[in-house]
Amino acid sequence: MIGTLRENKLSALILESSIRRRASTPLYFHKALDRSDSEKDKFSCPYLWDFKGPVLYLSSQLLFLIDIKELFACFNEDYTLQVFHPSVLMGMTHPIILFNSEKCRQKLSYEFVNSTSSEDLERLNFLSKSEIGYLPNDFLSLAPKSNSKIVSYQNIPKSQEETSFTSLWKDEYDYVFQSLI
Repeated sequence: MIGTLRENKLSALILESSIRRRASTPLYFHKALDRSDSEKDKFSCPYLWDFKGPVLYLSSQLLFLIDIKELFACFNEDYTLQVFHPSVLMGMTHPIILFNSEKCRQKLSYEFVNSTSSEDLERLNFLSKSEIGYLPNDFLSLAPKSNSKIVSYQNIPKSQEETSFTSLWKDEYDYVFQSLI
């Protein structure tokens, strides 16, 4: 699932392209649009997939530079969900959540998600520490590096907007629109 709002449709298209270009297996995307509370959308992912299998939420403000199966290979069925450690996020909301849908059945019902505040969901207050797993820190970069796997531009500093990240994004943009011609 790619989480986005109406004004971020282009970002979602670029993200999807960056994933499809590198994917070695077929993929299905569900784009969440037009909700006033997109933070709740991300926690609805297991419900939307009938609580079956691992489910991945992705913020539209990402670029994948690896095959997405590398991220799915991190899935650990011992946890209800897996996120990046808060020290990696530096104040960002969770841009990637890997859900264990079966374990989420009891925790993230439709009613629960819609009756719980976005803040409590985002802080994962509904889970014990032992139910939260962490994705490898080196998978997420807040600025492009030569070994970047997934780049987030959610909080990119203005000083970096016209640097290497911009060129990565523009390359993907060009790829998307060249394929439409």
